Order: sequence, then C-alpha cells, then structure tokens
Amino acid sequence: MMEAAFDSINRLKDQYSDTRDDRLRIRADYHGDTFASMIEALAAIPMYELNSVDATIALAGFKKNMIEIQHLADQFVADRNKRGADILFPGSMAMLDLRQYKAQAESHKQVFVNALKPFDD
Repeated sequence: MMEAAFDSINRLKDQYSDTRDDRLRIRADYHGDTFASMIEALAAIPMYELNSVDATIALAGFKKNMIEIQHLADQFVADRNKRGADILFPGSMAMLDLRQYKAQAESHKQVFVNALKPFDD
C-alpha cells in the first residue's frame, strides 16, 4: 500500500507555477479522491501488527506527508479557480512547492521498508 501511495506522490512535479501548462499538469498528476482513499487505506493499517517502533513512526510520518500534500494541492487548485474567476483572494498561492514534502515522504518510506526487512545474521 505504501508503494502505491508513494507512486501517487512521485507522479507529482516538485513545483507547480500559476501557468497554463502547470495548471494542466496538476490536473493530470493530482487526483484528490485517490489521495484521500490512499490516506484512508494507510490509516486502516493496524499499527500494532507492525512490531516495529520505527515502522510505526515512519508510517505515521508518511501519512502526515500525504495529508499535507493533499491539503496544499487542494488549496492550490481552489486558489487558482478563485483567481481565474477574477476574485481577489488574499493569501492565494502563486506557486506550489512540494519538494520538502516529497523528500520527507521518501525518507519515511525508506525507514518503513528498512524496519520491516528481516534481519540478516
């Protein structure tokens, strides 16, 4: 499940500007319903079955990163829609920068995978 969720994060560009091309790209790359479904699926994983504190923390961090990306992408699209309607919207986002969130998600995924690997003697 984490691999599928990470793939959906990875499909997103690192940055989106308020340009026609990037508006088209984010519509092709980001699917809010898919993100919401994956966050729910990750939340349904019983933490006690992981048998690893590191895996539990990494999974919680990864879910947090997904929620943050979802919130930022939703806000960017909504702000763009408001700007497109010529409505003055203070605090709107002219650029969406996901580099930090994507890097953290990748780090959490790697910790999760490593924590669940069987120990080699």
